[in-house]
Order: sequence, then C-alpha cells, then structure tokens
Amino acid sequence: MKHLRALLLTLTIILSTFTLTPAALAGHPCVPFDPIIFEELFTDYGESPIFSGVSPAGEMVHLMLNPETGTFTLLVSNSKVVCETGGGTGGETHKTRAPGSKES
Repeated sequence: MKHLRALLLTLTIILSTFTLTPAALAGHPCVPFDPIIFEELFTDYGESPIFSGVSPAGEMVHLMLNPETGTFTLLVSNSKVVCETGGGTGGETHKTRAPGSKES
C-alpha cells in the first residue's frame, strides 16, 4: 500500500495541534488505552493502520483505513487513553510522488 507524502505531511501538521487535554478533546470519545481497540476496528470495519506517528506533544497518532470500503478512523493515544478524533467514509490511499516530480 503506497502513501501520499503530502497526505502524511498534512496529517502531521493537522495532528500537531492535538494534545490529550480535556479541553482539546471535548466531544471526542476516549476510552482507557487497550491494544484490543485496534483489533476491534479491524474485526468490525476491516480497518488497518496505514499511518502512525508521534505528535510534538508526545501522543501517538494512528490513521486506520479499510481500502475496500473507504471507512477510516483517526485515533490519538498515550499510555493511558485512546481517543477517536475523526473518521468517516471515502478514504483512499494515493501513489507516493517524489518532491518536484511532474507526475500527475
């Protein structure tokens, strides 16, 4: 599965603003951290991780995607909690392009 560098850069910029503080996550569902959450996303929705990274605040950011149905879930976690900060349908991966490439 190929990832679009621009997608990763955009995600990094957007997610760099997330911190796991009560004010930042107001309205986002959070549960105690348990790796089984990732298994449940696969079992229930066929979503697998396509991106994981560490935000400037030290949280883990995870983007889960089912490439066949397009469902996706965006999670932010630390060692204590995992929070769903977004999700939806119509997700897709893109071909990676080298910076400055003239490919379309």
